[in-house]
Amino acid sequence: MAKLDHPVSLSLWAVICREAEMLNQGRLLKAILLLMVAMTAGALILLALEGKPIRPVPMGYSLHSQCRLNSSDIDLQTEVGLELGRWRDIKVYFELNNGCLSSRFGPTGTLAISYHFVISNSGNSTGKDGQIYPTNRWRSQLPCLNVPAGSERTLRVCLLRDSAESKQTVIQGRQLDILQSKLVKLCQINRKSSPKKP
Repeated sequence: MAKLDHPVSLSLWAVICREAEMLNQGRLLKAILLLMVAMTAGALILLALEGKPIRPVPMGYSLHSQCRLNSSDIDLQTEVGLELGRWRDIKVYFELNNGCLSSRFGPTGTLAISYHFVISNSGNSTGKDGQIYPTNRWRSQLPCLNVPAGSERTLRVCLLRDSAESKQTVIQGRQLDILQSKLVKLCQINRKSSPKKP
């Protein structure tokens, strides 16, 4: 750039720079506003095309809010929003504790694909009695695999036990009641079809 020696030229150069800066700020502001309008319109169009309202996940993801929640609140978090009317029923099953509950990964194997939640028992060395483990089927809001036809809208809960004769523990029963009541409320499941105790 050539050096400007004349004072009039220097003040003219400052005015030109100021005008260019203001013009760029105006363009930036317009671009941001147009982007916000386009994103909002796109989201509204997608919701209208889908025809089903998406319910946001009820819990926040801040560390402070997680410290205040009890274990059954934390277990209901999903990776996607909850679609209203997606789930219609809850069924509870017993499974033998066959080593498909990992301390590092939670439910694995058949437990991970056949159930939405697994509740551990007192004989389980992996977790404490009554601990609720959500599976990826719940987090992704998907139906379980290897289930009878017509069960795509049923939430499946598994209570672990040590033998075929053993019953649910007192703590398992209490945690099951809490989980069921929260799922009925959160997923808006009709109380008439809500589950009975196993």
